[in-house]
Amino acid sequence: MLNVSIVLYNPDWEQLVDLTHSLLQSDKVDHIYWIDNSPLAAPRLPMSSPRVVYRHNHRNLGYGAAHNIAIRESIYDNVPYHLVVNPDILVAHESIDEMLDF
Repeated sequence: MLNVSIVLYNPDWEQLVDLTHSLLQSDKVDHIYWIDNSPLAAPRLPMSSPRVVYRHNHRNLGYGAAHNIAIRESIYDNVPYHLVVNPDILVAHESIDEMLDF
């Protein structure tokens, strides 16, 4: 019902994993896209989930263009809602339900 995109640039992986875990607690989140604008791709991802999709760009596309990659995936998959978040927050899964109910 909802996809999420997080744009990365040399991320704090621990912070990103915490955010991702908080989002995965909601059964309303279908996919979480990590769109990486960092110069080098992650040599090893700090977590694995079929609901997390990692995409590395070969150059820094910018914040908006990177989110557009994931938004296009949501449109293609007919997912009705897409949430854009920064990697330095946490989201309570109840908040996802409240947001979608609104």
